[in-house]
Amino acid sequence: MSSSRTDLSSGDLNGAGSLLIELVQPDSKPPIIAIVWPIKPSITTTTNFDQIAATCMRLLANASVRLAQLQARGEV
Repeated sequence: MSSSRTDLSSGDLNGAGSLLIELVQPDSKPPIIAIVWPIKPSITTTTNFDQIAATCMRLLANASVRLAQLQARGEV
């Protein structure tokens, strides 16, 4: 079984790893979204937690917008 992968959004989380959001389109099944979280925990202070949360939300929002663009063009 073959599949294509499209990077919808990705970014660094406080230097502890990257969050990756991909569209996976297998040949014989409906498309799915894969959210790949960093293997190591993202450690931050209580005063910087809002930055990590904002980064996660921005990456998820970017992925949502990118997916909508692909759907509008009929690529999904």
